Amino acid sequence: MKKILLPLIVFVIGWAWRSCHSTAEHHDNTQQTEHRSANASYRHTTTTPTSSTTGSEEVDSEPPAEVSPDQFLEIPITPATTVGEQIVHRGYTTHYNTQWLIPNWVAYELTPEETQTSIKREGEFQSDPLVRGNTAIPADYKRSGYDRGHMAPAADMKFNRKSMYESFYLSNICPQNHELNTGLWSVLEKRIRKWAERGETIYVVCGPIVKNTDHTIGQSRVVVPQAFFKVLCKKVAGQTYTLGFVFPNENCQGNIYNYSMSVDAVEKRTGFDFFSLLPDDVETVAERSSDLRVWQ
Repeated sequence: MKKILLPLIVFVIGWAWRSCHSTAEHHDNTQQTEHRSANASYRHTTTTPTSSTTGSEEVDSEPPAEVSPDQFLEIPITPATTVGEQIVHRGYTTHYNTQWLIPNWVAYELTPEETQTSIKREGEFQSDPLVRGNTAIPADYKRSGYDRGHMAPAADMKFNRKSMYESFYLSNICPQNHELNTGLWSVLEKRIRKWAERGETIYVVCGPIVKNTDHTIGQSRVVVPQAFFKVLCKKVAGQTYTLGFVFPNENCQGNIYNYSMSVDAVEKRTGFDFFSLLPDDVETVAERSSDLRVWQ
């Protein structure tokens, strides 16, 4: 009897161990698959984090994009004391200041593929429906003496109808001097598109520089910035290059390079940490440089 029971007991124990181990492996693999899927679809969801809650809403039915090693490179590190809500839209991410009623920054990447489609410019300026706190309204800009200046330009959002539509949200808009908006700011936007069209992916972060909040427009008291910044990053032939710009919110003269500087210099003026996902040694070298030869 013992000769019969012993092999049977061993078989039962072995079967139970393999069954448990297989279940654990399946659970582990499922978690990893879900994690990869969540990362891959990040650019296709809209989120609005606040100090206490995070909302999420599906905005696209497209299949998840392949995860790039440079995904989210354009998103800066924002000081914890900065008032704002970070909102991800189809074509850009905005960090919207619910006290100033303008974005602290707007970030996006522009790829060569995104410049190949040309959806008609259309949309109307409106409050961002995903802003949970105070927000500007279109009437604030009427007869204010300032343009509704895009941070992420509508012309860079032509690859998708939703991205075009969302570029007119006021969470992407600042009161901007008309001559600047139609002048050097526009020149720089066009130059960025030219670089992308020739095969370079450009990572862009831009926004206002506010030193005082005395000057406002509209009934909502939208703060008028004293200046605007824009920082760029690209990778060419294994090398990483960055460049920064600061334009006073006025009729700027000359050419765009008169207002260029290193990204380090822009970080000192804004308090944001740009392109922090770069390896530290690469970031240090790239952000100290303002070599204009690679940005022509």
